[in-house]
Amino acid sequence: SLHTMYKLFLSAVEYLPFSSGDVSKACFEEIIERVLSRSREIKPHQYNEDFSDVAEQHHLQALQKAMIIQWLCFTPPSSIPDFEMITGKLLIRALIHSNTLFREFSLISMRRVPELPVGPHKLLAILAEPLKQKENLFSLEDQEVSDNLEEFEDWHEYYSLDATYRGWLRCEMENSSVPPEMLSAEEKDQAVAAATQTLELAFLLLEREERPWLNAVETSPFESSELVFLELHATAILCLPSGECMTPDATSCTALTSALYSTISEEDVLHRQLK
Repeated sequence: SLHTMYKLFLSAVEYLPFSSGDVSKACFEEIIERVLSRSREIKPHQYNEDFSDVAEQHHLQALQKAMIIQWLCFTPPSSIPDFEMITGKLLIRALIHSNTLFREFSLISMRRVPELPVGPHKLLAILAEPLKQKENLFSLEDQEVSDNLEEFEDWHEYYSLDATYRGWLRCEMENSSVPPEMLSAEEKDQAVAAATQTLELAFLLLEREERPWLNAVETSPFESSELVFLELHATAILCLPSGECMTPDATSCTALTSALYSTISEEDVLHRQLK
């Protein structure tokens, strides 16, 4: 429960140093990093033969990953030393970890269904209140902070559009269950209005000139000198419009593999750095 989480948070932040140069001594920062790292570990799961519970398992795992951010959004007691500095550091870490999760969630929540992906919307809800205090907690002139804040705002806009798209999809699916001649003029107008709104918002996002979407990620000066390998586990399901699962054939598998390879540079492919 949130109450139990907060009691544990208070105990740690009051009785442990926030950071420590001595690796043999426990510190709050190290514990938080371990919790964040462990939360993203892939948990093995046995699915039903027809894979009918894959979506439900993704739903639960995404929710659990998002809830971890709550540890970083509790307010430390003002009686501890460096109270404002610690609160600011926790919020910056929450932003960074949230952006990592948003990237992951965006890749595994592209199923064409009207239900909202629970993970990203839980993240947005948890961070809504803490981010109202951001000007008081950290410097927006810091490049890393500014980049992460911009990326967070871009994901916020993306998932707002995603919610609008799924609302239109729900409207279309409800209308498709009724013979066209049975639909009222009002129902047809609602479907057209929902589609128009979705398209307009999509173009606003894609054609934004003052600051292109996810531009901070592309232009960040923080270039790593080491190779970085990202590991993503996802299960893809091919469905007919009726909802019936298809057994993937060679053509489908080839198309999916080609799509994956097209997301990276030719150099990475040639050096066999994609598996």
